[in-house]
Amino acid sequence: MKNYLLTILSLVCCICCISCNDSSDDSQLGGIYGIITIKETAEPMRATGVELYNGYNALLLKTVTYDDGHYEFEKLSPGQYYLKVEATGYSKKSYRVLVESGRTARADMQLEKPYTEMTVNTLEVTEQGEEVTFNATYAYNSSYPPQECGFYYSTSTNPEFGGIQIKGTKKSDYSSFFATINEIKKGIYYVKAYAKNSLGIEFGNAHKFEVRKQPVISTLPATNVKDNRATLNGIIEYEGEPSYTEKGFVYSKYFQNPTIEDPSSSTTKIAVSGGSKEFSANIADLTRNTTYFARTYAIHETDIIYGNTINFSEADYIILSTAGIMIQKYDLNSGTDWETASQLCSSSNLGGYTDWRLPTRGECKAIYQTLQQGSQLNIDTNQSYWTADYYYSSYYYRYYYYYINYKNGSIDNTTKDASLRVRAVRTL
Repeated sequence: MKNYLLTILSLVCCICCISCNDSSDDSQLGGIYGIITIKETAEPMRATGVELYNGYNALLLKTVTYDDGHYEFEKLSPGQYYLKVEATGYSKKSYRVLVESGRTARADMQLEKPYTEMTVNTLEVTEQGEEVTFNATYAYNSSYPPQECGFYYSTSTNPEFGGIQIKGTKKSDYSSFFATINEIKKGIYYVKAYAKNSLGIEFGNAHKFEVRKQPVISTLPATNVKDNRATLNGIIEYEGEPSYTEKGFVYSKYFQNPTIEDPSSSTTKIAVSGGSKEFSANIADLTRNTTYFARTYAIHETDIIYGNTINFSEADYIILSTAGIMIQKYDLNSGTDWETASQLCSSSNLGGYTDWRLPTRGECKAIYQTLQQGSQLNIDTNQSYWTADYYYSSYYYRYYYYYINYKNGSIDNTTKDASLRVRAVRTL
């Protein structure tokens, strides 16, 4: 029994000695600690890789910097080590450090930007429905043109460190570029543009932007504008995230850009139910010869999104379906030259349409036939009206322009300086 106890005691002593030796070995180990910053601004470099070599080419360990730019290596045997740091857009950095027994060596490093002979400017970010577009410009020395351009973006103020990279597309002016992305969640982000050439990479300023995923809504031309009534039309191009909770129209004869916050005495709001992307609303009690302004709206969370504004006037045109045209009820001018007549038509936006024009000779013939049937077009049949057609006379070396006399439907031609009446049409 005595021998057995002596054996157990001997084993315990051995274990204690081993434990003491291990503790003694750990106490002889050292470490390396440091902070990586940008030389030009002294900002910390986050998510930057730091490599530790035991001997210049024998890689031992890797780590990355924290948000405050610091890194650390622990439990290193005493000796000489090499640190290497490489970050996108900065010159490579290497550093020799001596680790002493039981001590932590301090090894701060500053990274420098190479001189690329380029400047990059990050511009405003545009959001259209699901698409977010980054924009930037650059200037460069012609001897060192950019070979690649693009953007880094993330929720960090320094997106080039660990952010998402997307290559850009150069625009035709060769001084700007852009990139469009679709899969990005709602939130606040930062983006930096970059350009690379043979000398290195140059970054632009960091631009803060918010992805809101708002709806995209458009106002279409008003239809059935007659008898003091009209039909307003709209379309939801993108529903938003989350989807809009209400859509409809606002219209007014007082405000060119009506809103749902306007007094009900001056602006009318019409909410439209249903989930259809294309929607319409019929309105009545319009005042003749009065221009109305209308646009679509959608409510998204706490925001109100508006579509483009259109204008229309009650029953100021007639549809001639047999000729495939729409004709305005009133003359645009009582007498002017052909070029002015053409400009008056193309600049008209009656009914919210912007494609009004002079009628062709064939369309004028159809208008004349409609007049014979008693149509109320308010055309002075004792006057002549310009058409869109003309021809070049090689004999007289000049152009001649056609017109119609609505008294008998005859077509003739004259010089462009003649003074004739103007009536606009558009293709259905």
